[in-house]
Amino acid sequence: FLDTGSPHHLHYVKDEIELREFDIDGFGRKVRYSDMYSPDGSNVNAVLVRGVGEISLRTYERGVEAETKACGTGAVAAALTDFSINAGDKERKVKMEGGDLFVEFDKPDEVWLSGKASEMRRGVMKILGLLLLGMGLLQAPLQAQWFDNLSDEAVVSVLTGSPGADTYSAFGHTAIRIYDPSEVPVVDWVFNYGTFSFSDDFYMKFLKGHLDYTLTAAPFHMFNKSYLDEGRGLFEQILRLSTDEVRSVAKYLSWNLQEENAGYRYEFFRDNCASRVIVVLENALGEGFQTNCIADGRTFRDGLDPYIDGSPWTAFGMDFVLGSRADNVMPPCGSAYIPDDLSKALLSMTVNGEPLTSEADKIDLLIVEGAWLSGAPPESAARLVPTIVMVLLALIIAFLRFKSRTSTPQSSPNVNFKLFKIARSVVLIVASALGVMLLVMWTLTDHTDTWANCNLLWSLPALVYFVPTKFKMKATMTYVSVVLIATYLLLSPGILPQFTSISLWGAAISVILALTPIKPFINVR
Repeated sequence: FLDTGSPHHLHYVKDEIELREFDIDGFGRKVRYSDMYSPDGSNVNAVLVRGVGEISLRTYERGVEAETKACGTGAVAAALTDFSINAGDKERKVKMEGGDLFVEFDKPDEVWLSGKASEMRRGVMKILGLLLLGMGLLQAPLQAQWFDNLSDEAVVSVLTGSPGADTYSAFGHTAIRIYDPSEVPVVDWVFNYGTFSFSDDFYMKFLKGHLDYTLTAAPFHMFNKSYLDEGRGLFEQILRLSTDEVRSVAKYLSWNLQEENAGYRYEFFRDNCASRVIVVLENALGEGFQTNCIADGRTFRDGLDPYIDGSPWTAFGMDFVLGSRADNVMPPCGSAYIPDDLSKALLSMTVNGEPLTSEADKIDLLIVEGAWLSGAPPESAARLVPTIVMVLLALIIAFLRFKSRTSTPQSSPNVNFKLFKIARSVVLIVASALGVMLLVMWTLTDHTDTWANCNLLWSLPALVYFVPTKFKMKATMTYVSVVLIATYLLLSPGILPQFTSISLWGAAISVILALTPIKPFINVR
């Protein structure tokens, strides 16, 4: 919702087909006369972001009580909101049935609207500074104004979202909301430290550990709708802050939102959307803010368990990739990298000796369908799939190896040995690739939590498979490789400083069985 001199409700659609088939009159009447906008009602807009700097718009206009071909204030509302979300140039082209409208906002308190020559009207619309929050348009004096003008009813709250289906959202999400119902229009913004861009070199940066995240701000209704559309849960914890403390938090966020301050280097365990909330409170509230966190003896890897136990192959991959640093005991507030754990930690935090929040301050905004943590249930056999697969693989390699050694000429020894060679090749090639990946992540990237990975002891030695047979040192290299893997197998149960799952242990056994030299035939009489 945005008031540009005329109130506008903005509803975003996904594509041209949805925009064209959208029942703007029916939807518009429903929203226009809803209790939310009583008694005066609101204009209602269907918005499609077509690309950089270009928007398509259909508007249901109150008073007309039907769709209008052109609406200047609606175009301005759509343009300003799009800039608040996507930034970019300070101008937008808005396509409507009656023609294209152009919105420019060069100055912090002026918006220029123009259209076709026959309909040209060039005017200046005064937009309250608080509407431009997060749009990158505010000069320093005006930035100070919006948070200084927050009323005594303004509140700061922490939003916690349930885990999503995508990998990047599998552990939930955290954001900060500032809400002031007394301002006109209402201030209701969400500050999100979890924003990243899929640029052309995103995956290369990800592999190198150069993950640059950014603080962004968006209207709460848009943030809420994204969770509603994904079927995810969302709850809010209102913080018990004085008006001055609310303004202080808003001031810090406003400063952090500036382009030169908004970016930060993401570290999953130590600096992410959830842990940044503590950084905000520490900087905004000063010495009066106390976390009161106590280390509970869990490791960083332990913190992940509730979220990956239901996805056994994800758990297998995480256990393989994460090195020994993930098994360090978390310091006080160390578990705050998990949004759910941060929400629990907030209950013990204080400001000037008073509780920061309580269970009574928690509001369920969206109830998740099903369990908060998705995936296979605790009693499901699906959780054992990686373990079963790896143990079976080890048994198959052992069986084929045994049959190859004990075959007689009458029992078609070539078949057994060929099957063993095929299985051996697959196991050693895959293990070699995984070992090289771990080595690269340790030596050539900034992913510090993958360093000194003990799984290198059983995966990297598989590279000896690629050494030519005629090479004089191959026998010695093979012997050393087998010793390294055997060392891993002997020391991994509780001695090595890194967690080892049964499935990883089974994978290591498969590699050592495949790598150990074997004579093709031994006649048994």
